[in-house]
Amino acid sequence: MNKQEYLKQIIDEGNYIIKQAQARGQYTISISTGHRAVVIDKFSYEKWMTKTNDFLNKYNINNCKVQINSQMSSSDIMISKLAKITALYESLALDDNCLSNLHLLPQDIKDLYRDKHYSQAVFDAFKYIEVQVRTKSGLSDLLGVDLMRQAFTLIDTDNFSCLARYSTIR
Repeated sequence: MNKQEYLKQIIDEGNYIIKQAQARGQYTISISTGHRAVVIDKFSYEKWMTKTNDFLNKYNINNCKVQINSQMSSSDIMISKLAKITALYESLALDDNCLSNLHLLPQDIKDLYRDKHYSQAVFDAFKYIEVQVRTKSGLSDLLGVDLMRQAFTLIDTDNFSCLARYSTIR
């Protein structure tokens, strides 16, 4: 199971725990705030929070912490944590959707990006594209900017089409 699937499983389990507690109809009202909160059994709460925190620690995710004050019930804490990890899950799904549009790049570069090694992913992507352009254009003696300028400034002046033979890098 990959990171995204495991996170989805944790989210589904959290939603199930909250729905089960709501179905029992057991609520508590805070004396200080008057806020009504669903009562979640301690075992389910602690098990879910442990699983969630273990996941976040395993993948070194630090932006899902919940600020806790003395008036917060366990259900409030759990709902806050659930909201944060749901947002995290949606951002992972967004990353996957964006990455699927980058069919040109090999999987190892996409994996670097997905694992938040952005600098290395960009560097490797540029290297990969440079090698592909050099190979397809036949300009084996050029590098970097000089290669790109030469490869993409060759224009067929008869029909103004730009580098038809270089347009497919794959």
